[in-house]
This record gives sequence, C-alpha cells and structure tokens, in this order.
Amino acid sequence: MSLSSTGMVMRALDRLAADHALRGPGDPCDDLLARARRLRAEARHLRLPALAAEAALREGEILLRVGPAGMAVPMLETAARELDGTLATGLLAAAIARTAEAYLEIGALDRVLDLCAAGIALVQRDRHKTTAPYLQAAYLRRVISLYANGVRAAHELGDPRMLTWMELSKSHALPRPGRAPDDAALEGQLADLSRQIDEHRARHGGADPLPLRQRRRTLFDRLVTLGARAGPAAPSFHLDRVRRALAPDQRAVSYYWVDPTRLLIVVVAPDGATSHLQPVDPDQRRAVDELAAAVYSDRVTARDLPPLLDRIAPAVLPDPVRAALAGARRLLVAPHRALHAVPFAALPFEGRRLLHAMAVATIPNLTCLLLPTEVPPLRVLSVGVTDYTRAAPHAGGPVPPPPLPSAEPEAAQVAKAYTEKGVPARALLGPAARQDTLRGLMSDPATAPTCVHLAVHGSNVESDTPLESWLLLAASRLDGLHLVHWRLDGATVVLSACCSGQRAIGGRGMAELPGDDLFGLQGAFFAAGARQVLGALWQVEGGIARPLTLAFHRGLLDGLPADVALRRATLHHLDTDLLFTRLAHWAPFFLMCLGTPQPTTSGSPA
Repeated sequence: MSLSSTGMVMRALDRLAADHALRGPGDPCDDLLARARRLRAEARHLRLPALAAEAALREGEILLRVGPAGMAVPMLETAARELDGTLATGLLAAAIARTAEAYLEIGALDRVLDLCAAGIALVQRDRHKTTAPYLQAAYLRRVISLYANGVRAAHELGDPRMLTWMELSKSHALPRPGRAPDDAALEGQLADLSRQIDEHRARHGGADPLPLRQRRRTLFDRLVTLGARAGPAAPSFHLDRVRRALAPDQRAVSYYWVDPTRLLIVVVAPDGATSHLQPVDPDQRRAVDELAAAVYSDRVTARDLPPLLDRIAPAVLPDPVRAALAGARRLLVAPHRALHAVPFAALPFEGRRLLHAMAVATIPNLTCLLLPTEVPPLRVLSVGVTDYTRAAPHAGGPVPPPPLPSAEPEAAQVAKAYTEKGVPARALLGPAARQDTLRGLMSDPATAPTCVHLAVHGSNVESDTPLESWLLLAASRLDGLHLVHWRLDGATVVLSACCSGQRAIGGRGMAELPGDDLFGLQGAFFAAGARQVLGALWQVEGGIARPLTLAFHRGLLDGLPADVALRRATLHHLDTDLLFTRLAHWAPFFLMCLGTPQPTTSGSPA
C-alpha cells in the first residue's frame, strides 16, 4: 500500500460524493452504485478499512436515495459498524444519521429514536472542538438530521428528550462575552486589516477587497474561539427551570422545522408545556419563503406584507397554540430558520394584530431564559449621524448614502430625555461619533454605557459574512467585527437603523444554517455583552423611527420591561399617528433578548 494509492481512493470517494450531490430527483444512479462498490472493493484490497467503510456509506446513501429505504439499511448499518472505533467520528455520525433516515422512511420510530440518541451524543462530544461559528455550522451540515428526526420521533413517542434535542440544534452556541490573554495581539492585527480594507475601498471606488476580508475573517474566527473558551459556560437546558423563569402572564413559544412541511411548536407556560406538530401546506411554506426573500433583499412592500402574513399566520399560530396563549400578556418567541424573517407582533390574531393582545419579544432559544439576569446602573450613550458625504468609500460603493435629517435631533432628544430624569447621558452627533471615540467609551465596563441608542444607516445582513454587516458613521463603517470588542455587559441597545435586526439564515453555500446560529449585528452586540437589542427587519422611515424609539425610551424611564415599553410605544402611535397606519411602517421594529426582557432601571436613576 502506498500513500498515492490511499490518496487516489480518497479523491475518488470525494468525486463520488460530489457527483451524487449533482443528481436530480429521479435521475438514474446505477453508475454511482457501481463506482461505490468498486471503491469499496479496492479499499478492502488495499487494507484501508476506514475508506472501505466510507465507500459503504456512499453506497448506502445512494440506495437510500433511489429507494426503497429498506434496501439501504443493511449497507448503512455496515458502514456505521465499520466506522465505529475509527478516528472518522464525523463519518460515523453521518452514517448513523443516514441509517436513522432510512428507518424513519419505513416507520420504525423506536429504532430512529435510539439511533438519533447515539448520534447526537457523538456529535455533541465533537462539535465544540471548533468554536469558530461557520466551521461548527459546516460540521453540523451532514448530521443535523439527527436532531430533526430525533425531535420528530421523540414527539410522536412522547419521549422527554424532544425539547433537549430541539435546544441543542437552535443557537446552541449562545454568544458568551470573554477575553483571552492574547486577545490584544489579534485585535491589533484585525484593526490593521480593517484599516487596509477601508483604504482599498477608498482607492478603488468601494471595490470589495476579498482576500483581505478572508484574512480578517480567519483572524476573527480565531478570536471568537479564544473568547468563547475564556467566557462563562452556557447553561444546560431544564424545562422546569425555564417554566420558573416565566412571569405568570408570560408564555414562550419555540418553533422547529422537523422537515419543510411540518413545524413543531412548543408553548411553555409557568404551569406546564404543550407541543403541537403543525402541517404546513405548500402555500403557507411559499409565503414564509417569499417573506424571507423579500426581507433579505429589501423588497418588503406595504401592498404585499399583509397578505403574506395572512397566509403565514395559520401555520405559526394554529388553534392549539392560540388556545395555549390564553391569558398571556407577554410572549417570547424563539423562531427557527426562515421564521426569523417573520414580524410576529404583526401577525393577525383574534381579529387584530398579535401586538394588540400582548407584548412580543424574540429569543434565540428557550435555554437563554436560564442566563443570570441583573439590571446594571443606567448610563446612556446616544449616537446620531445625518451627513454621510465623507462615508462613500466605507459604504461599499462610490455614491454617498442619503442624509438622515432626523438622526441627530433624534439622538439629542434621547439623551435629553434621560438627563431630565437625572440619568447620566451623553450624545455624540455627526463627526463627533468617531469609531475610536466609541471604542474608548466602550472599553471600561465600569464606565461603559448600559443603554446605547444608534440613529445611523444600517445594512442588510450579508449571509456569507454576517459579522461584516455594518452600521455607518460619518466617516467609517462600524461592522460586527468591531462591535464584539465593546464592553456592553447587560446593556440595552436601540438600533434606529434600517435592516439592523436581521440575522443570517444561510451562507457560505448553505441555504439554511443547520444550527440556526446567531449571526448578524444582533449576534455581535450580544457577543459584546448586550442582553436586549431593538432593531428592524427592513428599511425604516425616519418619521416612524424617531417617535417610536423616543416613546420606547420613555417607557424604559418609567421602569417598564423592554417588551412592554415597545408595545406601549407602538400602540400609542398606532392610535395617534397616521404614519403608523401602514403595517409595513411599524412592523419591522422588534426586540431581541438573551433572556426575558428587562427594565433598564429598578425605578430610580443611577
């Protein structure tokens, strides 16, 4: 046996997998089966048991595709058995996942449950060996069906592991602020690369310096890995503790796609939890996908939004869920995948909109409700920028963004509202809102603001590089790679900026992020230590953003929890301001929380 022979078999197996992926539904696969069998025989002849097992896995995957599933089971079980005990644990997990899929097709749910339990245990052991966000997502790509099929089987069999497995595959890697000893050197390299990127854009009319961005992304992944190791451990999921974290008038609803046509919906109340597997018909699924496409391409219109929400509502708020929400005044929603594009507060409910019945906030998963909560001393920083004529090279194009006439008055009014109540507040307006000034203010947790208002231009989330989604200052871009270095422990962040609340639902070749990871500006702020972020799903009108966010801050000053403050502000303007009559104007604003929404003050100024 030679290294060249081993390499030839490995390359042939990779080509086989790639060719299989290119075949469409119903395409013949006899040639692929023949190749898999030849490669298995060759690997055995060369005494390469791991590669022989991988060839068996490829053969089983092809058999599973052409059906019937029962024909694939023996080969897939052979692959799993031969991979067990080797170093190829990723392939072993994939073999277990494919075997579970085959048993699911033939209706053997007990066997599916056992296989998924074993496979999930294996994945959980290995998935956090890399904490770089997209690397972990790529690792989950081939094995995420273990969680979905395990959840489905557990639901149908009444197994209590259902919720635990849901939680493990929904934003399991919650942002955890942490500082590693050698952060400073990496941060210096990141800052230097950021400067080079800005200079390149300035010299070349906003052209994208992709190699520089790739180097910065690699460094940032390293920094995130170190920070996660230095930060506190994420809590483990316990349903009873989640229930105890809810107020009597609160409910939490967690959504989970077990497949494209079925949505598992779990409603948690202080006195118990119920689950419902909701069939989603093709028109409802198309409506979800159409809305997500419109949100992420900035094509939401006042004409199209109401009918889309009307089509989506029966799938996400079916009768059993509506019944479980009886008596609730505050709702926490944990969406899944494309549902992150849905403005839940604007869904039709009992003849009006859901917001009329209860305050609504979004959470990444139920586990985040177990994070410790505290109300830090209230210190406010309000930032507003009107003129962007100097920002063209940093905005990704040669034409400066349009001015925001209301941004600086809005920021000044926010700061004034707090100072009039005796709360320490500072406004940075126009050119004074410099990136280095902001970094300096955010560097010391003893003096950093615990409530930050940003009235600036924002960007749509960039699916392949979501932490490079940006906010725009007068002369520079402020992206997620800068934001994660801020110290915002326990802070509330208000983003009066277009598209600032979007989170990536796909990227880097993945139509959907398998682990539903928390990427985007909100993820960056949470990684910096913030606990609640008010943002927008799409373009916002200055005439809407200014009065709404000012009223939100007044609610916080009155000691209201952030979700209640947002509901009061929105309903007040719906009743008094004609600009709010269009659903598309107020619906994009929503509150994202790590944990249950909190007031910013215990009732008296700091």
